[in-house]
Amino acid sequence: SRSGVLTRANTDGKCAAKNFIRGLSAGGGTDFTAGFREAFDVLDASEDARETSGCQKVIIFLTDGQAEDPSALVNERNRDHNAHIFSFSFGAGANTDIPKSLACANNGVWQHIEANGDIVYAMGSYYQFFASGLSSGSVRWSEPYESFSGLGPLATASMPVFDRDHSPPQFLGIAAVDIGMCSIFEEWGGTSAAGIMLERSQACAAIELSECDMDVIRFVAGGSASTCGNAGNCNPSSKVPDGGYTCSAHDWTPADQGPVPEKHIVTGGTCPPPCTDGGVCPNQCFLTLEQGYCDYSVGECRCEKGWHGNDCGCAEGATCAEVTST
Repeated sequence: SRSGVLTRANTDGKCAAKNFIRGLSAGGGTDFTAGFREAFDVLDASEDARETSGCQKVIIFLTDGQAEDPSALVNERNRDHNAHIFSFSFGAGANTDIPKSLACANNGVWQHIEANGDIVYAMGSYYQFFASGLSSGSVRWSEPYESFSGLGPLATASMPVFDRDHSPPQFLGIAAVDIGMCSIFEEWGGTSAAGIMLERSQACAAIELSECDMDVIRFVAGGSASTCGNAGNCNPSSKVPDGGYTCSAHDWTPADQGPVPEKHIVTGGTCPPPCTDGGVCPNQCFLTLEQGYCDYSVGECRCEKGWHGNDCGCAEGATCAEVTST
């Protein structure tokens, strides 16, 4: 945080964060302790300035290098905050022992992400953790925004959907609907509508996960290498629902016809294509955007309806270059 305190993730806050990141430049070396010291300084200053929601505190720690163990500082400073630490080691040269130890000691999740891995997908454990706190079924409201299709000011009401036959409940996705602000004003009154929406969206979600529940989230994220083993007789693999898998095994393809690596968890049916294909298909067929998938038997993309091109990056009706992007 440039101001030294936490910033709300509203439109202005996100814009300020992007501008701050654009102004950064690479330099210096890797220092785990300095990064955590800055994180706890921001948490302390935010509490002093009352610039915090008072809900769950999470520190995301990312590294692609090696440095001294910051555990002494983290143990001392985190007593007052009880922040969850989610840590990610990027590439072959990154330290794995320290980030995992920090995550396990602070009720978080650690993952190792290969150099060409899917970072967005890998960080799904972070969203799964927070989604579990919304499993009670509370509706969250967006800030009002102007419709691009001429419908006037809208707000989005959204709610997570879970498979509750498993523990922890398995996050499946989001159900959302756009509602015209005029309808909201008619229902709640113009002066109170914004306050009601804000109040309902700011309510803290109670996240109550056992150590076994956390190990299930870790196992789904990165296989047994990510589990902490602090849950006694808990067997995380037995709690992964049928069809559940993680896609971090970029060096495995169905065409190999070999054993599926442990990281690529398959508990039912056939294994879907991993989220990264090791360069077999161009641009991974924009799999994470659900525009296509890689047919490993021939090394070609198979496009979903509405998309074409050899990398499935061209919208229906458009004329695109052979490979739309790199």
